[in-house]
Amino acid sequence: MDRPRLGARTLAIRVVLLAVTVGAIAAGAAAFDGAGACSSAIVGRGGGDAECFHLVRMLAERLGLFVAAATAVLTLTAIGLNRLVVAPDRPPPRPPGL
Repeated sequence: MDRPRLGARTLAIRVVLLAVTVGAIAAGAAAFDGAGACSSAIVGRGGGDAECFHLVRMLAERLGLFVAAATAVLTLTAIGLNRLVVAPDRPPPRPPGL
């Protein structure tokens, strides 16, 4: 059950795609959920003002960026820990000049 390790480029592409996908889903969900509050009866009788929608969009974008960055960091941490645990026993590399 030995699977070959992913190359650095393939790993980077997969982590970026995962982070962008999760960040976009989080931003979309936050924008959809927050936009409902702009047009609710709490704000007023109108359909909601442009400032409220702009604020919700801006905060949703920030949330999406934060979630994307956190996803990338946590994914790379899990991959690194997995490689440390699964790696075969090898002596540590010797520093040059010894």
